[in-house]
Amino acid sequence: MHCECDSAEIHDDHRKYRERSIEMLFWHNTTAQDLHMRWRQDIVGFYTRRKLTRSSDKIIALSAIAESFQTKLKSKYLVGLWEQDLILDMLWSAGDPGLRESYQVPTWSWVACAGWTYYPLLIQHNVVRLATLISFHISHTTSGPPGIPDFGSVILRGKLARVTIKHEPSAEIRSQSGPFKVDVLDYKGLTSWIANPDIFPPTLSGHSTCCGTTDVWHPGQLKGHLYFVRVLFMPFYPEERCLYGIILIPSPQRHPAYNRMGIVMFYLRYKYDDIKKALHLWDDEHITIT
Repeated sequence: MHCECDSAEIHDDHRKYRERSIEMLFWHNTTAQDLHMRWRQDIVGFYTRRKLTRSSDKIIALSAIAESFQTKLKSKYLVGLWEQDLILDMLWSAGDPGLRESYQVPTWSWVACAGWTYYPLLIQHNVVRLATLISFHISHTTSGPPGIPDFGSVILRGKLARVTIKHEPSAEIRSQSGPFKVDVLDYKGLTSWIANPDIFPPTLSGHSTCCGTTDVWHPGQLKGHLYFVRVLFMPFYPEERCLYGIILIPSPQRHPAYNRMGIVMFYLRYKYDDIKKALHLWDDEHITIT
């Protein structure tokens, strides 16, 4: 509410309401589910639109609000996400794809994005979480910005599918997923509806393999090329027949491990498709994401 030079106060008719808004979130009858939704929508969604002089300050500046949420949620705070509901917390999306922070931040956290991030999925009722959190490891060093983890990894257990991602601006998917199309290689009963990469596949100079790419992914002209990646299935919504997952690529710094590339949503192609039968195609695995 103040100018950085401290010379003048910004006049705002709604200031009193906004100052009280955090307190209003913590009414005695507010559920943990409500708080998680408020964190994703009101805190992350609005806060990442702000333009800080030093982007490395953003996790530090948010720490007081995070502490208030932590008291109410009684959950561990993991670089902008919460242990209690990490599966849904990881389903954020980048409003400015390709913009990454210059310092080391775990790819599974929205803090890794330099621009605006948001949660396209806010529905929490009747959800089946397909992946589970096994463990996490966060470490800090003196080499990076204060409060920012130098390294962070999570280990999830779930179904890891082989998929392809392609730059394909067709009329069928333009309105929802933009130019990206994701296909599951081992099962044709799932159709991608939303594909939101945070970073883009490599240009023609990149080298891809059947298990993913060995190059660092970066913004570039895809020219309709097909890339092999992985998707870890996260939540399933039976009523909507929708299945969400995170797109993963092999980590260039650590093996075997993956980096998060974005999110994708599938829907069951045919009415008679059974998600349980489909998921039996893949074994449960332990997946490390850095």
